[in-house]
Amino acid sequence: MREVGDHIYDHAAYKDVVQFALRLDADLGERYKMLGVLQEEIQRLTEDKEKYNSELMVRPYFFLLPLCSTVFQSATEKQVHELRVMLQKRDAENARLREQRDQQAAELVERRHKDTVKASSLEQLKLLVDSRSVSVIFHPV
Repeated sequence: MREVGDHIYDHAAYKDVVQFALRLDADLGERYKMLGVLQEEIQRLTEDKEKYNSELMVRPYFFLLPLCSTVFQSATEKQVHELRVMLQKRDAENARLREQRDQQAAELVERRHKDTVKASSLEQLKLLVDSRSVSVIFHPV
């Protein structure tokens, strides 16, 4: 005779959940194995690094290493400073050229406006001259 909860074990959803749990468990086991391998590799690389560093200290002229790094660092800092100075000069030159361009554009707009005013004044003068000449022709004095 079946007990009260036994029909759950035969259900498809329960079987799917059990299979999923088994796959997760297997995946977890693989990840633990991979973790162990990676920890061993980290340990090996750390030992290799320490061995390499100790070999550097045994080599001749090891006392020059701090001096060389200081020289390279100061040379690099000098280059960075020079590049920053160049950038500042270029930015200043760009600002000067922009200002000059804006000033010339403003002058051009002003000249065009003056030319437009002159042209309209000339047209008005021509119209005025034409109207007077017409009145002189029709009304002799």
